[in-house]
Amino acid sequence: MSNFRKQFKQGDDYCDIRADYRSLISIGKSVEETEDLLLRAYCPKDGDLLFTPTFWLSLGICEWETGRLTPRTKEEALYCLSLYQETVEQRLTAGPNERLSDMLQFFRETQEMLLSPLPEAKKISKPYARKCPWREGSLLAYQILSPKMKDSPYYQKYVILRVVDIWREPVVRLAPTERYDETMCIGLYGWWGDQIPDVSIVKDLEFVSIDTGGVTKMWCAFDWGLCRGEKPHITLLEEDPLWRRARYPFFNTECKLCLYTHYIPFDGRLCRSILPKL
Repeated sequence: MSNFRKQFKQGDDYCDIRADYRSLISIGKSVEETEDLLLRAYCPKDGDLLFTPTFWLSLGICEWETGRLTPRTKEEALYCLSLYQETVEQRLTAGPNERLSDMLQFFRETQEMLLSPLPEAKKISKPYARKCPWREGSLLAYQILSPKMKDSPYYQKYVILRVVDIWREPVVRLAPTERYDETMCIGLYGWWGDQIPDVSIVKDLEFVSIDTGGVTKMWCAFDWGLCRGEKPHITLLEEDPLWRRARYPFFNTECKLCLYTHYIPFDGRLCRSILPKL
């Protein structure tokens, strides 16, 4: 791979266009739909002579390499390549230049590639979207299992969490209604115990603050994932589709932006700051 080819394909513009192209194709958009979405995103102004050639060249490479090169992209990319080659050849008449020669080689090789028969269309995997296993309102029993808390009197004890919200973030930037990553936000009840409790216990419990330092926060984002070799630590107690955070004045605060995990710092916060005060 020439130095300029490597530089071009590792550049931000090419990498961004490639990532958006592949994600749109992966969720079922046609190549034509994908081209239109990309064109609106990257070249919103007609006649943008600064970026448009880079766009079509990048898209032409992406489409050919995945076996989906359309006549429109092929025509635009070849036209841009002819302009690039003409400019570089004119500059080379002034004398030898290794970088310009490297650029010219890249443009000629790319032109040859775009004119060659298309490879078979490649399957593109959908971008990973993390789905929360519980819905808003779910009641969960959480067990403190962090090895760092083995010396705490609260090690292996249970607390009760309520899923108070589910944040959804699009994983396909240019198709924000198609596929989402989910983040669970939780509230903590003022209780701990040795066993998983009966659901009815919550009717007599109040929520407590999760962050006891600085500005008090009543709820936080929480990572429910398991590490390799780790035992399940969350048990669903009840699903309550009628539960709504808006009904509880306690949660009329901004959610803490920190994403807690069950190891550090959430278990540490529970054992050192919250449970001792209950």
